[in-house]
Amino acid sequence: GVLSMGNPHAVQRVDDVDTFPVLAQGPLIEKHPAFPNRVKKSIMAPSVATSKTASSEKDVEQKKEFFKNVKSKIRELNDYVAKNAEFVGDKFVSEVRSIHYDKKKKRNIYGNATLEETKELQEEGIDVATIPWAPKEDA
Repeated sequence: GVLSMGNPHAVQRVDDVDTFPVLAQGPLIEKHPAFPNRVKKSIMAPSVATSKTASSEKDVEQKKEFFKNVKSKIRELNDYVAKNAEFVGDKFVSEVRSIHYDKKKKRNIYGNATLEETKELQEEGIDVATIPWAPKEDA
């Protein structure tokens, strides 16, 4: 079909956009005598929605796999921290300050702090980091 959107567009429906010889067919229609000022050509397969759906489903699966891998890496990091540091829970801020200012025995600790508390600690020159913590899934 042909439609007008400022300049004529020719739309050709084909069975498979990926295998259609666009480079060979395109110029034949673009320069056809019926279009003395040329025409814009679009190739369209009738199953575009299905292709997009399949592509969309593939994208969704890829994203699910990506996030599954990210979650796995976060759990690895969590396991490493848990094995190599002492959990001090809500006492984290006071404990880390005691280690820093009172020169208490240096040790690796982890626990809970708000974003504001973390920022204050960093402004004080205390080396702290926020890490994501993924809940363990039931085995």
